[in-house]
Formats: sequence, structure tokens, C-alpha cells
Amino acid sequence: MPERNEIAAEKEEFKLNEGYYIGNHKVADFEPYVSKKYVIKDLVSDIETVSYDVKVKKQEGGESKALRVTDFLKIDYFRDFHQSTIMLTNFDKKMLAYKLQKEALKADLVSEVTVRAAPGYYHLNDEPIMVIADKIFSPSEITETVESISEHKWLPEVEYSDDIIRKYIKFMPGVTEVLFYSALSTIIQPLLIETGNIPGFVTALIAPSGHLKTTLARIYTQWTVSTSNLETLFDDRISNDKLTKNIYLAVGLNYLIDDYHKKNREYDKRKYRDRLDAVTRIASENKMAAMIFITAESIEGESIFSEQDRLLEIHIPKMTMELAKYKNALTTMKQEEMASIAQAFAKAVMRDVKKTKELIQGFVQDYQVPEWVDVTTRLGHHIMIILLSEYLFRMLICKGDDRISHLSDLRNALEVNGKKQTKELKRLRSKENERSYILEIFDILENRAQDNSDIHITRDPKQYDENRIGSAYWDISKNVCYITSNNLADILRKRMGHAVSVRKVSEELHDFGVLIEDKDKRSVKFRQRRHYLIDYMALKNVCSYLAGDE
Repeated sequence: MPERNEIAAEKEEFKLNEGYYIGNHKVADFEPYVSKKYVIKDLVSDIETVSYDVKVKKQEGGESKALRVTDFLKIDYFRDFHQSTIMLTNFDKKMLAYKLQKEALKADLVSEVTVRAAPGYYHLNDEPIMVIADKIFSPSEITETVESISEHKWLPEVEYSDDIIRKYIKFMPGVTEVLFYSALSTIIQPLLIETGNIPGFVTALIAPSGHLKTTLARIYTQWTVSTSNLETLFDDRISNDKLTKNIYLAVGLNYLIDDYHKKNREYDKRKYRDRLDAVTRIASENKMAAMIFITAESIEGESIFSEQDRLLEIHIPKMTMELAKYKNALTTMKQEEMASIAQAFAKAVMRDVKKTKELIQGFVQDYQVPEWVDVTTRLGHHIMIILLSEYLFRMLICKGDDRISHLSDLRNALEVNGKKQTKELKRLRSKENERSYILEIFDILENRAQDNSDIHITRDPKQYDENRIGSAYWDISKNVCYITSNNLADILRKRMGHAVSVRKVSEELHDFGVLIEDKDKRSVKFRQRRHYLIDYMALKNVCSYLAGDE
């Protein structure tokens, strides 16, 4: 057997009917060798894994099939290649592994690089790529193989024309102009975030029952073979955590939450509001995600100002004779057509990313909020995103022709819908500012909520159930009141007749100095849950001052 320090200098040779030799030393009855290298790059985790195809030259001639391995020392030649290994020493096994390692390091080894990515926007070797569903969009052909790990599959592409584009934009005047471009805005959302222009809104398609809102939402926003994990109901039992995950996993697509309508039970009302609050917060984050659409019969009186201000409302007016016409015309609408338009837009956006970003930045710099928009709301920003989507679609798909993109019709539709939403926002803001929350809280505590049987204030700690909706505990010995944030919001909503913002309530209580707080939070821990701890005497003194009492 050669010495270890001599082994590298010995001649290696495979002899038919004998085996693999190093010098005069027979290492094995077979010779393993590396035939191919595989590199898998995960763009999400930024982790790179490497594996190799190993084959074996047999003593009697011929070769084995390739085996994919990651660790040469862990190859079991008897199990994996049906080769006799009884005479192999530990030194021989290490020499086989050493041989394979040398071959794996050769620059001319045949290699296959595969990039795996979840839906999103990435840079691969300084080249931008967009992954939407199961397809990759990039400025040019990528040398690496890129695989999407998305569960979603695009609908098959079909041919479309300017007439088909017009059909979708103008299908229902005043409605589908906005719906069309709102749906397409999801394609540019990653680039908008990268350029500092977070869309920040949820599109709400609002109409009376039976007025095609769900059907239209699906035709315009759902571009995949299956809508599994891309659509849910407000009534579904899906948790908000699962909902959030699904939305983040569908970058470049749209997510539909269907059928927001008035509920009588307090539990259902709270569930709807919590879901609406969750999706508006997702839309406001500086993070790539699906654009979110909801359908509703009405939003009025069902949300607070800050939530409704993050909606882009599209209203389908109540119809009679016209409704039948639209239902008949739906037979000409195909999701494959809308999906094909979306794919074409994605290809055009990514064909020259530098140019696309320049168009975005130029538009944003020149944008002027329409005169009819209330600049104290977010509506002007929402409208900018829709008009920007139209601008990019016009420049990249319609050759700059605003007659094909129907810019004038879009502006009119935005104004009609926007004025309606602005009116409701003004009403909401006025209602929320009618009376200070702190005065309402004082009145509730002062009369022990005797005017509302749904509010339960107890002085007995044994009777206090923090999980019971509308409950509060008044510790009479310390003259303080414990209440959870959810119950505080619920009590005020029942008292004031509309939804309230817990954040605004806590800010008001904090600013007036009536909360007993932990160092790092405005709440305290009580019975394993966070509670607001209200100092009743401090509250009384503040309210006396606000009321102008001596």
C-alpha cells in the first residue's frame, strides 16, 4: 500500500476485469467518477446547495446508472451500486472520496445551475427577474434554469387585440375602467415598492346583491388555473395568519375576499372588521404581496375612517333592465383573455426594467392630485397608482395611444367613484370627531353602562370574564378599571354607534394621562392578558376640565 504522502503522485488507472488502481495498489473492484454537477440557488433564503451525479465503472465492463449524492464519504457502494466492498479498507474508502472530490472541483465538469424562487422580484447575477405564479419574467434569456416554487399556474395564453382590450376596459362604464387597471397594478407592485411608491390600498367592489360584483372580480383579477389560496370569503374560517401567508405568497397576482355584508351578531361583526383591518394593514406594508380585492354590498357604517381611507372603492350602481344585458354579455368574457393581457403587461414591464423605472419616477414627479380630491385623505395616492398603471400600460402595450388605453374614460370613472367615497369619508371623519372618546368612557363608567345591556362592568373579580365581549373589571378599592383593547373598542362602538380605532383611543387616554402603564407599553398584564388600566379619578378630573366644570 502506498504511503499517504505519496498517493497524490501515483498513477491512477482502471483495468478491465481487475479494478481501480493507484500505482500498484488496487483500491477497489470498480471505479467511481463524477459525471455531472448540480447547483441549486434559493433566492428566498439565499442558500446554495450542490450535488453530484456519480457513476461506477464495473469490473466486468459497463457502467452503472447515475446516483445523485451530496457527500462522497457517505456513499455505500454495496447498497447504491451493488459492488463488492468487503475488501475495502477505511483508507481505500477515503481514497475513493478523495478522487471524487478532485473531479468535482474541475472547471470543465458538466454543470447544471437551477434557481428556485417564490413569487417576487429579485436580482440574479445583476439581472432583474420577476416570478409570478409558475412563470419567470426577465429582460432577456437567463443562462440558469429558474424554477418557481409557487403552487399557482397561469391560465393558457390566448391571442388578444386592441378590440379585446377595449372590451375589458369598457365592459361596464364607470366600473370596469378602474377594475381593469387596479387588477393590473399588481404586476408593477414590486417595482413600485422598490422605487418608494407603496400602493397602500385594497380595492373594494361595492354593489347590491346580484349585481355581478363577484363574477366581475373573478374575471378581472383571477388569472390562474385554480383559485385555491387566492380567494376566500369573509365568512370563511381561515385564520388571519393563514390569510396573510397566502397573500404574501402570491406576489404579482390578486387575492379576492368575497362577500362583506352587514351582520347582526356581534361576533360576526367583529370577525368582519378584524379581517378588513388585517388586509388593509397588509396593503399598507412596505412588502411585496398580492394586491387585495374585496366585494361588499355596502361599507357604510361598517368601518372606521382609517380603514375606509385605505380602500379604493368601485361602485356598481343599482340596475334593473341593464343588469340582464350585462349578464348576457358575460358570455363573451374569458378569464384566459384577461390573464393573457396581464402576462403581456408583465413581459413588457420586465423587458427593460431601467426604462420602466424611469417611466414610474417621471410619472410620480409630474403627478398632480385632481382638484376634486380631498388632500387630507389617501385617495389622491390611490388614484395616482391607478393612473400610473394606465400610463405604463399605454406606453408599453398601447404604443402611447390613450385612445386604446381609454385614459379619459378612466379619469371620469375615478372621479365618479372617488367623489362618492370622499363623501362617505367626510361623514365618517365628522362622526368620529363629534365627541371625544374619553368623555364617552367616563360616561360609561359613571353610570355603570346602565343604558346598554351589552356592556358588562363588574366590581367582583370572581365574576369578571375578560373573554366575554363587552366586559370590564372595576377594582373599587383602588378606583381603577381593567379592560382589554378588544372590549374597549367593542364597548365604545356599541355606545357611539360606529366602529372606533383602538390606537386613537389609547393615544387619547395616554395623552390625557389617565392610563396606568408599563414602562414599554400603554397596557398592563392582568390575568395573563394585556389590559388598559384606567385611573378613574384622573379620568373624572380630566372630563370635568373638558366639560368646563369648576
